[in-house]
Amino acid sequence: MIKLNGFTFVSELCRSYSLMCEIENMWHLFNSPIADVCILDKANSMPLVLKLCHYNSNGIDIKNIPAINNALNLVEKILFKMTYTLGGYRTNNLISIAKKYKVDEYENLIADLTDKCCHGFKLYWDFNGDCLRYFTANKYHYRRELRYVLYKYENYLRAKVRQPLLSPDECTNVFRDVPVSNTLDHITPQTPDFVEYSEEFCNEYVNNIGNLSLLTWGNNSAKKNHNPANNEIMELYNSIFYSHKEIYETLKKEKQWNEVQIAERRDRIITFIKDNWLN
Repeated sequence: MIKLNGFTFVSELCRSYSLMCEIENMWHLFNSPIADVCILDKANSMPLVLKLCHYNSNGIDIKNIPAINNALNLVEKILFKMTYTLGGYRTNNLISIAKKYKVDEYENLIADLTDKCCHGFKLYWDFNGDCLRYFTANKYHYRRELRYVLYKYENYLRAKVRQPLLSPDECTNVFRDVPVSNTLDHITPQTPDFVEYSEEFCNEYVNNIGNLSLLTWGNNSAKKNHNPANNEIMELYNSIFYSHKEIYETLKKEKQWNEVQIAERRDRIITFIKDNWLN
C-alpha cells in the first residue's frame, strides 16, 4: 500500500473532489460513456468512473479520453444487460472491480470488464440470452427504464444523418417545464376511444417496445385516447425526432397502427439492440 504524506493526501483529495464536480457537471449535458453509465446505474458505476478519471486524465479535463471511454463502454454494456433482462440478477461486482483497479493495471481492468460483458458476474448466467429474451419473449416493456433504449435509438437515427444528438438531460428529464419533458408514449393508446382491443392484442402488443416512443408530456396529453392514424394525431409525430418520423411515415402510408406496424417497429429496435449491446 502506498502511504501518502499529509500534503499529498490533501492534494489528491482536492483533485478527487474537482473531478467529481466535473463529472457531475458534464454527464448531464454531453453524450459520452460517462453519461451512459450514470443514467443506467450511477451508484454502482461512479467509483470506477472516478478512479478511471483520476488515473487517466490531466487535471480535470475528462472529455474524449480513450482509456476512460473504452472501459466505460464495456461498463455500459454490462449495465444494459443487468437492466434489461429476464435473469433476475442480484449480483453486481462493479464496486469490487473499482476497488481492485490500480493505476498500472489498466489492461487487467479491460480484460476483467470484457469477460463480465460477455458472461456477467456469475458463470451460470446467460447474460446475452436473457437480455435478448427480455425484448423478444417478454411482451411487456412499459417501464421507466425503457426511456434509455428509446433515447439511444433516437440518437442512433440522428447520428446516421449527422444531426445533433439528444442530451442526457433529455433522457433523464430534469426540465422544470413539465410539458417539454419526455414521457413513455403508447403510440396506440392503452384505453382507446375508437376500438375495443382483443385480449391477445392487450397482452402482446399494447405495452410492447414496438408500441412505445418518447413523446413530450404536452403532446402525449394532447393525443388523449384517439386513433394515431387520425390526421391531427398523426401530425404530432411529424416532429424533429427521427424516431417519430419513422412512425409518421408508417401512419401516413398505411393509415393504421396495428399488430403488423408494432411488430415491424419492434424488430427494427431489436436489430439496433443486437448490433449495439449483444454483438
